[in-house]
Amino acid sequence: MSFKTIDDLRNSRNIMMDFLSQYRDLGELWFPNDVLVISILNRANAINEAFIELTTDSDDYNVAVFPLIRLQMDNLLYCYASTLVDDFMELMGCFVTGNNWNNFKDKDGNELKESYLIRKLCEKFGTTVFEKIYKRASDYIHLSTEYIGLSLSKNGGEPVKTTIENYDASTYQQGLINIMILINQALLNILATDYSCLRHRSQEALQKLRLEHPTLSDMEILDRFGYSNNRFRAVFHKRLRSKE
Repeated sequence: MSFKTIDDLRNSRNIMMDFLSQYRDLGELWFPNDVLVISILNRANAINEAFIELTTDSDDYNVAVFPLIRLQMDNLLYCYASTLVDDFMELMGCFVTGNNWNNFKDKDGNELKESYLIRKLCEKFGTTVFEKIYKRASDYIHLSTEYIGLSLSKNGGEPVKTTIENYDASTYQQGLINIMILINQALLNILATDYSCLRHRSQEALQKLRLEHPTLSDMEILDRFGYSNNRFRAVFHKRLRSKE
């Protein structure tokens, strides 16, 4: 279960669902971290599908592809950020109320700013490639000199090459595909390691509360002990009810 080729990007939804089926039994109770995981996976799959369509079925993909890479990097950063905090429930409360995560601090007291998260991500995987991808992709969000190079290449200039560490490619198009594969694999890695541990801790905490409060249902336990934010409680319970 990994991302290695363009066919894996095409099969992204199945790969993510295979992961999800191992991550949790879909018939069991929803935990708060599941809400974020499902949101991330749905967004990641939609981005991959748009990316594949543009890079393989379109002759004019330059303008949109790098912004899609930037959006997938955003997915990766949000996913990783949520594994760095002590109080996941509080972070989820911040998430569903639309508050900025930049002011939230991780377990070491550092604010979850993008520059900090990029540095931590590079440390985790032992490479600076994510910092370079993030900067390059961000240049394409606004009209910039990057588009001059793309326009010249499209109108008879030298082919543009992607030069991000060992993900160089002889063609611009293949380089972009390699970059998106890398981001997806990093996302899957974080989900399979850090997030799986987070859910295991949630299960242990729930089991302890079940023993302490045998007369309460799981939903009553989560309602009484799992939330500090009214907005989060309302959103999460709506999702729970839809699974019944």
